[in-house]
Amino acid sequence: MAAELISDERVLRLRNDHVDLVIERRSGQILEIWNRRIEWNFKSSPGGAWPFSHWFRHPVYPWWGGRPRQNAMSAEEYTGTPVITFARKDGGMTLTMRYLEVGVVRRMGMEMYPGVLEGTAPPELMAEREPAGISAVVEIRLADDADCFLFRTKLDLRNSRCDVLRFGTGWGGAICADRSHEHECIAAPEWYGGAIYPNPHRAISRKELVGKPMIWPYIGGSPNSLHAGWIDFYGRRGGLGIGILAESGQIGAFEAAADGDGLSLNWRTFDLTGVDTYFGDHAKGFDGLYPLEAGRTWTSDWWIIAPHEGDWHRMADIYRELFDKAFADERLTTATISPAARNADYIIPAWLPHTSQCLQLDDFPGLTRRAMKMLGIKPRNALLWLIGTQDQGFDTTFPDFFPMHARCGGEGAAKRAIAKLGAMGLGGSFIYTNPSYNHPLAKLRVPAADTGIRANHGNFACFASAAWQRMANEPHPRAGMRNQPSDELPRTKIRNNLETREFVG
Repeated sequence: MAAELISDERVLRLRNDHVDLVIERRSGQILEIWNRRIEWNFKSSPGGAWPFSHWFRHPVYPWWGGRPRQNAMSAEEYTGTPVITFARKDGGMTLTMRYLEVGVVRRMGMEMYPGVLEGTAPPELMAEREPAGISAVVEIRLADDADCFLFRTKLDLRNSRCDVLRFGTGWGGAICADRSHEHECIAAPEWYGGAIYPNPHRAISRKELVGKPMIWPYIGGSPNSLHAGWIDFYGRRGGLGIGILAESGQIGAFEAAADGDGLSLNWRTFDLTGVDTYFGDHAKGFDGLYPLEAGRTWTSDWWIIAPHEGDWHRMADIYRELFDKAFADERLTTATISPAARNADYIIPAWLPHTSQCLQLDDFPGLTRRAMKMLGIKPRNALLWLIGTQDQGFDTTFPDFFPMHARCGGEGAAKRAIAKLGAMGLGGSFIYTNPSYNHPLAKLRVPAADTGIRANHGNFACFASAAWQRMANEPHPRAGMRNQPSDELPRTKIRNNLETREFVG
């Protein structure tokens, strides 16, 4: 059955043969989320902030302490009835809900609620409230043969004095994936190979970060950084997956918490409180508020809501298929990837700590040959990964990777090692640097991209900065030796290294 919209006086149903979304006409709230194949409604409670939740602050009545309260939003969150339209296009149905106003500012009750910004109140209190001046458009797409919905929201603050502190969906409103909590699990494709959280209703007693789209690809870093932007809550017959097609690169976080007899499962952005699971002085990470300021507009990435059959594998397949379509012109494939990376069976890591007993670059050809022999790998099917070469110490002056540290042999030893590895027929070698950091001592430091957020290896960089992108992407006459005017290293070898490094990064 093709995707269709069924309407009556109270609700709209956006559905096909696989799934069914029940929406209240008056408020636009999502009441039920069905997989029709297994006859299961994952949204067991009509409450909660679906299709979106928001917290905002007013310049006269700011938030108490500058942070949003951690409470579920009520069914009165939205102001007025949305204008709802729909159309068939691109092999499916698109439902559009336009909210002319999404909230009001309460002017009274400051003793009890200092600066609280709330949603719609009973009519008798409206006189004490000021419209926030924020409008929203929610698009929901359902393809004819899909078992998932795509959501996108556009916010318009051009007529508002308020900042949006947090935006997301799913806050509150119990979600159930099985008749027994003992058979429910959350799956997350986390940094260390993925994780399964059994019985999250019992195990997760408070709202906490389940995972986040990966933003720091650092070995030994956050265990709940995600390799892919999705999580899945599933039972014995099916699950509800939530994912993001993060084409804008904006950071979001997933959360879960026990909520009555079910689970609150939601995503959020702007408020990155709790995104702080790194070690050392990484610990604060991006923790904090990054509001959408008054006077601006914003369009979210497409979010996936998938009431699917089967376990988390189905959500992984849905995400992979949609990811391939969204990034078809940007991602590397087996046809476009570096030949050295395509042919590689194994990457040999080589760590260069700068101690009195540290390994020498001159030793690496012999060590690499021995490793390939033990593994039964031909040289053309191997890559060598050199870690820890910066001249200020191990992995210190990111984003630099030249010059080589003198204690490991310096540039002369690097030249000799690369020449021998090339003569062996090695598929390629690459030097590790972390593109996230902007160290004050780095020769490639970009002051214009500095966020001021501290990490072990310098401040985090703003990847959207034009100056940072020029540093990272513009070719240099010396083919990679942008911060080191040495003639020690052969130009062709460095160019090959950079190609392979881009594949890994």
